[in-house]
Amino acid sequence: MLKHVQWLLCAVALVVIGSATQAQARDYDDRYDSTRLYGGLWLGFGGDIEVEGYDVGDLGKTIGGQVGVDVKVLRILSLGGEVRIGGFDVGRFDERNRLIDLNFKPRIYLPINAPVEIYGAVPVGITIPRFSDTEGGSLDENVGWNIGVGPGINVWLTNNFGLNVEPMWLFHHFSTDSRIANGDITVKQFAIFINALIGL
Repeated sequence: MLKHVQWLLCAVALVVIGSATQAQARDYDDRYDSTRLYGGLWLGFGGDIEVEGYDVGDLGKTIGGQVGVDVKVLRILSLGGEVRIGGFDVGRFDERNRLIDLNFKPRIYLPINAPVEIYGAVPVGITIPRFSDTEGGSLDENVGWNIGVGPGINVWLTNNFGLNVEPMWLFHHFSTDSRIANGDITVKQFAIFINALIGL
């Protein structure tokens, strides 16, 4: 697991550093900084969880957060990475469980000249599940993967501070080994991410 995490972090770091260097080297003609840091809330609603293709219950609300970096390399393209941590509950299981996502996140922007940026994003990366002990048993979780798709909007209040909202459909896939939940698990949910943006 640690090896997968190290490789992903190295790849995202190289992409972000290279993108930031390219963005600084060119004549950037937008009013807003090309390198952005962001962080905020992860709010999930609805969805379900399946074990080996069988529905085991509705997915409860997800509450968490994320931090990330985004670098515009072209007027219509940015590259970045983010870390998300979200806690959720499942049907008959009352205790909280967590998903930790380490993602690469490209975005395609509409080429408009305004203090509002509209884009589509496809974050993809690895998922580290952390389930609570349930019904007296423990779960042995394995690293999986996740992908999301959805639009987003940046609203700049000043040249280097803004707000961001992303409604997104998320899909997580991983596996566990235990007498309670053994096999491949998929988690599907609609989420809204609300972030503060800081330009560098």
